[in-house]
Amino acid sequence: MPQVSVRHSAIAFTVALAVWGSSSLPAMAQGASPLALAKPGVQTKVLAPLVGKWKRGGTKTPPMRDPLPFTGTQKCEWVATIWLSCDIADKHNAKDFPDVSGRLIVGWDFLHEGYRGFFVSAIGASVPLTGTYADDKLVLESAVPLKSPLGQMAMKLTLDLTDPRAPTFKDERSINRTPWFTLEETKLKR
Repeated sequence: MPQVSVRHSAIAFTVALAVWGSSSLPAMAQGASPLALAKPGVQTKVLAPLVGKWKRGGTKTPPMRDPLPFTGTQKCEWVATIWLSCDIADKHNAKDFPDVSGRLIVGWDFLHEGYRGFFVSAIGASVPLTGTYADDKLVLESAVPLKSPLGQMAMKLTLDLTDPRAPTFKDERSINRTPWFTLEETKLKR
């Protein structure tokens, strides 16, 4: 394990304090406490219909293979009252395609004033996401290119909340900047 000196720790603390301090200046200028906790606003509350346990299912269409039926579950709960954390687990009836699980964390980033998310999966992938909300749809896109056996990949996740009792989840991909194709689209059910 690398040794960390007190000097290096002090430098790291000073840099962290400088970054925190500069990001807190707008709040301090408005008279707000720099340590005040964020409170759920309209941008956060639009995600409330996703809270709870859901059943997922349908067909996935991975590139270069036949469509693949799947069933799954999704459980979403609030973290610190402003971030939505969803555990997703899908089962496939195929010996050559693994069952998949992952976690999506998404919410309104008060500091950067936009939707942000992060997806991690059991296959070892992590995907930072940026997003927008309009017309009852939250659209999240990968913030960085993803590696895949077929080349550079981009991910787009759409959570359609037009019917809050039966939201639709859509997962689209683009490989090497090709047009988006739908990997999965499923209506969530209680």
